[in-house]
Amino acid sequence: MKEIESKQKYFESQMKEHESKEKQHEGRVKELESKEKQIEERAIELESKEVQHEGRVKVFESKEKEFECQMEELESKQKYFESRMMEHETKEKQHEGRVKDHESKEREFEGQVKELESKQKHFESQMKELESKEREFEGQLKELESKTKHLESKREEFKSKLRPLQGQIKELDSKKKRLDEQAKELDSKQ
Repeated sequence: MKEIESKQKYFESQMKEHESKEKQHEGRVKELESKEKQIEERAIELESKEVQHEGRVKVFESKEKEFECQMEELESKQKYFESRMMEHETKEKQHEGRVKDHESKEREFEGQVKELESKQKHFESQMKELESKEREFEGQLKELESKTKHLESKREEFKSKLRPLQGQIKELDSKKKRLDEQAKELDSKQ
């Protein structure tokens, strides 16, 4: 970019120089035109001084040739300047193309970042949902553990109540056996 700005400044200075030379040439042209009028006036006035007039004509022709040479040089410089301007425009277009390519890649990157942020939000939402379910599961687990402890307590209570009943059942079985034996004895005596 600095190189382009430097070239642009150089081209601007060339243009100013070119315009300055053009003004100089215009001044010279006007000067030559003025001299030509003077020569024509003197030619009418000084027909007797034809030799002197011819000398002045030769000077004019020499200056005209010099002017033509300067014009050719100016045209050559102008063509060179136009060529440099076209080169500058080409480089500027290339730079604009690179800038557009960079902007396109930047937009693509921003799109990827937004997509990633969206996925991250979705993931965070899933994580929150999972944490909520985990807390719910932990609550259910605690409730289940509490119920299990309560059932264990009831079971122990039932066992403690069952023990005296088992003793009573054994005692009843024992009494039944004795009664059966007594009944057999009575039957045998009869």
